[in-house]
Amino acid sequence: MNNEDLNNAKTCIQDLSNTLGVSSKDTLEILLKSSKVIKYEKHNIIPNNLLKETLCIVIKGIVRYFANDERIEDQTLRFAFSNEILSLHTDSRNREEQLQAISDCAILTIQYNVLDGASKQNELLKTYINRTTFAKLKYEIYLLRMSPEERYKILIKRYKHIFLLIPLKYIASYLNITPQALCRIRKRIIQKDRQK
Repeated sequence: MNNEDLNNAKTCIQDLSNTLGVSSKDTLEILLKSSKVIKYEKHNIIPNNLLKETLCIVIKGIVRYFANDERIEDQTLRFAFSNEILSLHTDSRNREEQLQAISDCAILTIQYNVLDGASKQNELLKTYINRTTFAKLKYEIYLLRMSPEERYKILIKRYKHIFLLIPLKYIASYLNITPQALCRIRKRIIQKDRQK
């Protein structure tokens, strides 16, 4: 690991340890030594089976979850940013939900058996992963009940610099509208803001 990856990994492991209530320096060292950082270049697909046996945390970059169905164009489901755990809503063997690096990414991986051995808090970890996954899913369902313009406003409020980080086509797909419709919404909102 280079210095930047090592520092990012330490931060993620410390955050995870705080969540799990692990305070032993020995345990933190075990987790750090047994972790690996896997890098993915922009546009590469992250294999689903990686999430089956390892806890994966984005330490640098942005990951896009998308539904892959040959009958329709890819649908962006959600994004994962730095210091977020990756998890699938479907079985890891199922190819319907996939992950893609939309920027150069570094993913911290820790084998579940190491994590379980280092911390007797495995149930707490499962609960934490389920809770964060459920919160994201709840947020996505909340967005689906709104008009595209309302969804856009909430997205901008939550992720101020999203348009600097993520291609427009993925944001439009996430909002379930065309890139052209997204441009019209952005233009309309900018004009309203100028009139104020």
